[in-house]
Amino acid sequence: MTLRMAIPRRDSVESQISAFTQLPVGWRYGEGVPCDPGAAKLAIRLNTSARMLGLQARDAFVGDEGSIHLTIYEGSDSLDFQVDRNLNITIVRETDNREVYRADGVSLQTAQNYIQEAANAKWGLSDLSISENGNRTNGGFAVQPSRLAGLVADIRYSVRNVLPKLIGQSVNTSYTMAT
Repeated sequence: MTLRMAIPRRDSVESQISAFTQLPVGWRYGEGVPCDPGAAKLAIRLNTSARMLGLQARDAFVGDEGSIHLTIYEGSDSLDFQVDRNLNITIVRETDNREVYRADGVSLQTAQNYIQEAANAKWGLSDLSISENGNRTNGGFAVQPSRLAGLVADIRYSVRNVLPKLIGQSVNTSYTMAT
């Protein structure tokens, strides 16, 4: 059996972010500047991280000053990543429309870590985020938590097996059976 999987290279949020770089100067009532292409690339990387981790409720907005906001929604929580024209990233977490956390000037890696934490919170204790390793002891097998983070800890939880569950309809699969 062969599994073939096609993951779309772009989604609607990424297309939105890319379009922000094409805005004319004065796009908002005579004010507003287009987004910096470098800021758009950072926002697209954050969007891709969220999408690949199954965080589907996302949207992107542009600010008058050319900043890009990528927002991830989960219930009454939202996680907003603002990427400024000067490539600074600000993270704002809100619960019930109230700011509960803010971090200014974070690195791309730190921002991606927050996305990973949001995915961990969403998928928490599901089979998609927990893996166990068996270690032989004198009395049989002792089960210990995996030291590997995320979805790649075990072949059962590899990207190939997990992504169709996370992404749903945005993944096309076809099976070929050898006879």
